[in-house]
Amino acid sequence: MSQYPASPTGADPARPADGLAIASLICGILGLVGMCGYGLGILPAIAGLICGLMSKTKGGIRTAGIICSSIAIGLCVLAIILLILGVGLMALGGAAQSGANP
Repeated sequence: MSQYPASPTGADPARPADGLAIASLICGILGLVGMCGYGLGILPAIAGLICGLMSKTKGGIRTAGIICSSIAIGLCVLAIILLILGVGLMALGGAAQSGANP
């Protein structure tokens, strides 16, 4: 005999939320927002990915956190690469202009 009475709807009672899954989702969202700050969103995105992978539950919040964190990591890496290329091209353009006019 179980210690809890049966649910009148026949559904299982709600499980408590996993803290790591929630942290993963929050860090993933912060990573997406922080991406606009010169790629600094990669730090919370990495933390969110680690939290999502360490989470014990197999649910929607965990999956959403892993997806948001992965997208944020990819976009931050792309933003950092474009930033480095942009600065490098500006430096080369400035060097070419200064060399042309002595």
